[in-house]
Amino acid sequence: MAKVGKVAAGTAANLAQGSWDVAKARAGDIKEAAMDRIGETTGGKIAAAIKARSDQQPAFGSDSLAKADDQSVDAEAEIAAFRDRAARSS
Repeated sequence: MAKVGKVAAGTAANLAQGSWDVAKARAGDIKEAAMDRIGETTGGKIAAAIKARSDQQPAFGSDSLAKADDQSVDAEAEIAAFRDRAARSS
């Protein structure tokens, strides 16, 4: 009798897991279909164009984090101003 109970419990667990897997796959299919429909709207096309532009790599010069070509900033002066800021504010 205990063996029958274990088999029934195992069967119920497998059915529950299978149902969950099917529901999860179905939800994924629904989401994918909705994303396809959204992608065809004007807003979806605008979003795709923005994403395509943001995927392009910016052209940074030398070791600068700025895209500007202006190199007129004195790095040593910037470092000194940052380092000495506490002394000026006291």
